[in-house]
Amino acid sequence: MNKVILSGNLTRAPELRYSINGLAVAKFGIAVKRPLSKNDDADFFHVVVVGKLAEFCGRYFSKGKRAFIEGRLQSSTYTDKSGVKHYSVDVIAENIEFGDSKKNPSDTPQNKTVSEAAASVPDYYDEPPNTYVESDNYGGADEEDDISLPF
Repeated sequence: MNKVILSGNLTRAPELRYSINGLAVAKFGIAVKRPLSKNDDADFFHVVVVGKLAEFCGRYFSKGKRAFIEGRLQSSTYTDKSGVKHYSVDVIAENIEFGDSKKNPSDTPQNKTVSEAAASVPDYYDEPPNTYVESDNYGGADEEDDISLPF
């Protein structure tokens, strides 16, 4: 079983991009406090969200917002231009919920759950997006690797 549940604060605003196929992909970081830590230590994770939920995150989440994330871990490797092999582990989010109370009603969609609000995000695939991911291999994993990416 590969399941992860995190509660923490975004370390940066979601970076929303689109694959060549028009699939929305959002990436951001999250800081999660370690339990029972006397020094307020935290662990930092990279989060990847795809589809309408990615568009929703790009629209309604920002740096510092608290979020509850449910998903799975995915490891990948890639070799950079100088020949150095890099390894990474990302959280592939399948569900995200707001962790903050509503301070400003215009910050979040009213009277909707995150899933309902994500479903109501307009479909922008009819127009070519302005920002493209360089390839469908978002994250730079080699095609030779046996790691399957979700997009």
